[in-house]
Amino acid sequence: MYEKELYAIWAQQRFTQPILQTIDGFTIRVIYPGHFNINCGPDFQGAKLVINGRIKQGDVELHVAASDWKRHCHHTSSLYNNVILHVVYATPKPGEDISGAPILVLKEYMRVSHARAVRTEQLTTEHYLPCYALGLDPVYGTAQTGKIIYALARERFRIKVNRIPDFWPGPARLQSLAWLKTYAHKNPDDFYCDLEEVLYILLMYQMGIPYNVKNYLHIARHTSYQTIRRVWQKKGMTGTDLKNQFLKIAGFSPAETDGLFPKLLGGALRPTDWNLYRLYPTTYPQRRLIILAQCLYKSIPVGLLNELISIARRTGGDAHSFRECIRILFSSPGKHQFSQGTINSLTHNIFIPILAFYGVYRSDTALLREAIRLYANYPKMHDNYIIRRISRQLYRTEKIARCFITKAYQQQGMIRLYRQFCKPLHCTQCGLAWREKDTMSEYTRQKRGIVKNELPAHRQRLSN
Repeated sequence: MYEKELYAIWAQQRFTQPILQTIDGFTIRVIYPGHFNINCGPDFQGAKLVINGRIKQGDVELHVAASDWKRHCHHTSSLYNNVILHVVYATPKPGEDISGAPILVLKEYMRVSHARAVRTEQLTTEHYLPCYALGLDPVYGTAQTGKIIYALARERFRIKVNRIPDFWPGPARLQSLAWLKTYAHKNPDDFYCDLEEVLYILLMYQMGIPYNVKNYLHIARHTSYQTIRRVWQKKGMTGTDLKNQFLKIAGFSPAETDGLFPKLLGGALRPTDWNLYRLYPTTYPQRRLIILAQCLYKSIPVGLLNELISIARRTGGDAHSFRECIRILFSSPGKHQFSQGTINSLTHNIFIPILAFYGVYRSDTALLREAIRLYANYPKMHDNYIIRRISRQLYRTEKIARCFITKAYQQQGMIRLYRQFCKPLHCTQCGLAWREKDTMSEYTRQKRGIVKNELPAHRQRLSN
């Protein structure tokens, strides 16, 4: 028995009975097994269990042997402080080193044999979900599924635009959206400077996803975009000076900038503060900071936001031309270049929402229309694990899904579908699962909280 097979068994809850018992005699009932963690830390996070009649929420760690807990040094890592259940395959031997969390022996409740009937890919396809069989119905799988994905894509775009004020500098962040719109018309210059600073902060935020967001925001806080422009205007800063400043704050270089920038109040980071776990060399922070410094330096004379608006007006809503102009803007001399995936991520998650936000709050309907056209026509990006999983759920295979998923907004709708409904197992609220409820067993229906022949609100809205 391999640990990856235990992941699939726990995710699908393939047990012989719903009530389990730990080696200490605690009764366990699983409300939600948690979502699979692909990063460092416990195997499943956000699990919801009933332990001895009390509902607890936390993480679940799985091992073949109970002694693997200390063998993997989990007892020395703070990432495992929220573990509420330790699931193992074999019963611990007397005197074996075990964890402090309750231990559940999975071998006593397994529904499958040792012949590895459960494969790792079942953890991602999630065959037990009621929407998996939709791929057998080509009419429903293409028409109704497309409508729901389109609605979720629009919702995700609104969320991206509405989150921009959360990054607003100064006390204006605490004001209402109506106040912000009045501020945009009464003080257009200040609004432009603030939005340009927000664009810079969002760039740093996107660079840090998923492991180093705090570190990149630390750099943005100590070297703001307005400070960069002011130093360039008064002291003649070069691109090398800006690169050295970024690397100095990040803790990667002791190079000085000849007093060009203000003194660091919070101090520089250390190289050990950066999480390089599962990062490709092309996404290392040193490389990204160098490229970002060159790009920001090129945009200083015109302004980063002005450069973005001019590109949008010049391309006229053509997504391919807009993406190529962004790639040229973020190209730097030498071997350091952003990958196509990074360019797509920046464009779809930051630049297009910023353009829509500016068009809404400055009443620029032409720019807003071009931003919406860019979002709707942007070509398909690279698939991630969420897109691959939802593709298999809705269309049975990724090959079939590629025939219908041709635009980036459809991928965004699938991501919204996963995070809002699939990840927390809110099948009763999803408009895709209602048709397959009759095919589920009574035990599965009760466990998921699904009422037979119940039509969810999401589906009712589409029917009307």
